[in-house]
Amino acid sequence: QALDTIITWTKKGKSRPTRVAALGAVVKLLQSITPTDEHRKKTVEAITACLTNEGEMPAIRRAAVTALRDLGKDATPSLDVLDALRRHDPDE
Repeated sequence: QALDTIITWTKKGKSRPTRVAALGAVVKLLQSITPTDEHRKKTVEAITACLTNEGEMPAIRRAAVTALRDLGKDATPSLDVLDALRRHDPDE
């Protein structure tokens, strides 16, 4: 339940400071429990969505990249998206 609530606060439409805090919180929560594969999948999908949303704010993308880094190997499914962002960063 807590994971779903925090993920909700990472979504577009919430304020930037709230989303940045939620991206950090979702990682801390995942690190503080024994996550299931479903928990990992939902978390990585929510964070990755913050990288791929059209017109996403740079601060949100940075927070999402940091969150994925902090997840370590659990973030492996997002590598293709990170690579595409590296090659085609809309802010460069």
